[in-house]
Amino acid sequence: MPSNQDFPVFTVLLFSITAVSGFLFIYGLIMMRKHRQAVPGASMQEIVDSSSPFSRVAGLIISDSIEKGADSVILRQQGDELIVENRFGDEIRNMMCPPLHLKIPLTARFKYLAGVDYTKNEPVRKSFFYEHNGEKIELELITSLNNFGEQVEIIIKAG
Repeated sequence: MPSNQDFPVFTVLLFSITAVSGFLFIYGLIMMRKHRQAVPGASMQEIVDSSSPFSRVAGLIISDSIEKGADSVILRQQGDELIVENRFGDEIRNMMCPPLHLKIPLTARFKYLAGVDYTKNEPVRKSFFYEHNGEKIELELITSLNNFGEQVEIIIKAG
């Protein structure tokens, strides 16, 4: 038990510790907010840069679907799996199952290609052009919200 003479020192020490820890807490919150990524799992530069791995995978998905003659591409989550499918009329074929952690960056890249705000998690419907083998292909991006976040469908309109 501190004596009456030690009480002011004890109070000042306790106040100093509280003030410093409060300052560090607020500083940490500011730094987290400042450095928070707009797209979890990817930096903004990786979404915008056409040579990033996310961009190359997104380009591969679109290009392969166009070459196969698919009507659309569907990117959806089923449980803990990410599934990319091609639609050919009424038939849906599994294209690939990339790692689940690519879902948000791929969705963001598709939104970026369509010219919409890729940092927002909201339904989108937007037409855009994609260059494939020197030819401009009209595509339509449709995103919808479900229990697993966003589902993406890219309709291949014309070539």
